[in-house]
Amino acid sequence: MWFDNIMDDCKKGLKVAGDHKGIFIPILVNAGIHILFFILLFIVLMTYFIAHGRDLGNIADSPGNYMGMIITLIIGGLISYLILTILGCLLESGTVQLYKLAVEGIQPRASWFIDGAKRHFIRILGGTLIFHIITFVLLIPILVIMVLYTFTVGILTAGWGLILVGVIYGVYFNAWTIAVVVDNKGPIEAIGASMRLGKRYFRGLFVLTLAGIMISQFLTSAFGPLVAFVGGWFISGVVLAFLKLVVLLVYKRSKEKFTKESIESI
Repeated sequence: MWFDNIMDDCKKGLKVAGDHKGIFIPILVNAGIHILFFILLFIVLMTYFIAHGRDLGNIADSPGNYMGMIITLIIGGLISYLILTILGCLLESGTVQLYKLAVEGIQPRASWFIDGAKRHFIRILGGTLIFHIITFVLLIPILVIMVLYTFTVGILTAGWGLILVGVIYGVYFNAWTIAVVVDNKGPIEAIGASMRLGKRYFRGLFVLTLAGIMISQFLTSAFGPLVAFVGGWFISGVVLAFLKLVVLLVYKRSKEKFTKESIESI
């Protein structure tokens, strides 16, 4: 039963995506932004090191120069993080709005994307920062667990172990931005709703998330490293966009089922 339901959601997602192809435009824009950003970052770093190449040999002997370079790298890293996080949250808030309207049969327009970004950006940014802060606080325990896993069980299955962690994370947290947009929930409430959805439909969402990750990795690497570098973000972005669309359908189905059960129990 659960497998039939998730397959029905996938078929409906394919139809929605086919009828509303414009929902993929923000994902492609996001991929292009990331590619351009890392190209510019590479150019800036190369320019910096070429311009100061004659001083690199004296860095180890000059603590002042060494600390200056470290501070520059930290500040540059923080600026890059803020830029990418803000852009990512803007695109996520507008894109999920397009998914919601596409499921309702409304053709995507730039105005709908802008409206979604205006209405939901702050809450999605807040939830994203919460995730990042928790990850930073738990960074040392996470690294210890990863090292222990890699040098024990992970000697044979390290790659699959990392995929499994990513899949379980996706099962419980892929729907929180959907809850923000569809039900106007705050970030904490939306994260809770996403976790409840993952618990209720664990098997279906596990299969869906695993399939999305595996298909994305296969398509990204199938045509060689050059295509993977140039087109990897685009290909994986389209696959993950479809995955998000299907998760939205699961979320809406869960809401409808819960509402129906609540009415029948009255």
